[in-house]
Amino acid sequence: MPMNKRLLTSVKRAGKRSPLTPIRLANISWVKSLDRAGLSYEHREAMLDLHVTSAGETISIQYPGKESNRTRNAVYQYDFRPKVKLADGSYSPDLTFFQIWEALLDNMPSCPEARALIGVIFYRMAYMVDYVEHTPLELNYLHEPVCMDVPSTGYLGLDYESIKPFLGEWSCGKTWAGMSFEAFLRYNDLLALNEDVKYWYRATALGGKEWKADGVGRVNTMLTHLTVIGFQAQKVHFASLIERFSRSKGVCPANKDEAISICAPHLVG
Repeated sequence: MPMNKRLLTSVKRAGKRSPLTPIRLANISWVKSLDRAGLSYEHREAMLDLHVTSAGETISIQYPGKESNRTRNAVYQYDFRPKVKLADGSYSPDLTFFQIWEALLDNMPSCPEARALIGVIFYRMAYMVDYVEHTPLELNYLHEPVCMDVPSTGYLGLDYESIKPFLGEWSCGKTWAGMSFEAFLRYNDLLALNEDVKYWYRATALGGKEWKADGVGRVNTMLTHLTVIGFQAQKVHFASLIERFSRSKGVCPANKDEAISICAPHLVG
């Protein structure tokens, strides 16, 4: 598979002065703006539909999330969780990070070029490269068959249609944790958004400090997925993987050299 210039990506960075920071903050502001009046976790929640995939799945966010529950020691007011409604009407279970990594390992193509392509997609998701605005589709209160006013503005998310032409047969089917590859990517994208909201809230509302906008949150989450891809591609050693996971409390973001190696030739320094 030759390198596609559309996906050619330069090495990025996080931090207050990074071009990524205003995009992350715009999405955080969007999450903050969602009306939560009268809502509470497990009692009255809202479901905001954001996408319908080509496989007929509906990608939504459900809020408030469990970490907004005021009985917890640490309360994150704007917590939500991504949801995937399958084409048959059932919902995919909420995924743990282990289940996400398991899906990556189980579905990773044997072709090195295809692995590099998946790797650069996650790298671009880490740094929100070429993201576009997605306007919400429908808003409902759970347990109440009432359609509410949909927010007029959307969030900045993955432009799946722009990468779709470059995907191979490995992207077909619903083997990615029981969902399509498109749904799997969108689920992870929204999961990363919630991570950003949580760490921004921890720094500002709970800590009274300015948010560093560093790798903690979205960037480290996506780059940890990249490390798992690198392990499957034998570009990250098992001992290094385990040591870094244990030292960094469940994250193991690929460093610059690892990312270039895993994503080559799509990522350049």
